[in-house]
Amino acid sequence: MDKVEQMFKWVWNNKEWLFSGVGLVAIYGLISLLRARSSRRSKTVDNSRTVSKTKTQDVKTVEPVLSKPTEQVTLSSLRKLTPDSIYKTIEDAPLLIRSDIAKHYRGIQVQWEGPLLDISMREGMLHLQVQFYRSVFFDVDPKNYPGIGLMRSGDIIKFEGTIKEVDTLWIRLIDVKILP
Repeated sequence: MDKVEQMFKWVWNNKEWLFSGVGLVAIYGLISLLRARSSRRSKTVDNSRTVSKTKTQDVKTVEPVLSKPTEQVTLSSLRKLTPDSIYKTIEDAPLLIRSDIAKHYRGIQVQWEGPLLDISMREGMLHLQVQFYRSVFFDVDPKNYPGIGLMRSGDIIKFEGTIKEVDTLWIRLIDVKILP
């Protein structure tokens, strides 16, 4: 089996993952990484030799090192997903596809902790705002969390829920549970 057939077979076998939101985000990330790497290489000047008036000496060229190795998107890497990484991914995307990328985060379960910014009552539910680079909003039933009204702005709150919507300014969660 030649390499082209192997590639098509891999794409066919992984079509659900590849064309899901996670796959598209991973592909976009890989393309961005490759573009950044090729752009760095094209900007690199050959510094392998330094010439002085009296002699020529070898100088080691320093290759750019990525801060993190490229990793396959897995369930455990999704659990490491943070509001800031979501915002960063969307902001780094071309303007016309930002809303499409934001849609692919819908339905992902997350567990985060951050500083409480505000609590208000809306339609019998407590509406919480947690501050990250941008805000995360969610509602909880006050009967399930009787002491939450004693929290102050800046107190750290740990919670888990499902991403309902991502905007360039906020993330909205549903089915949230506040954790101890």
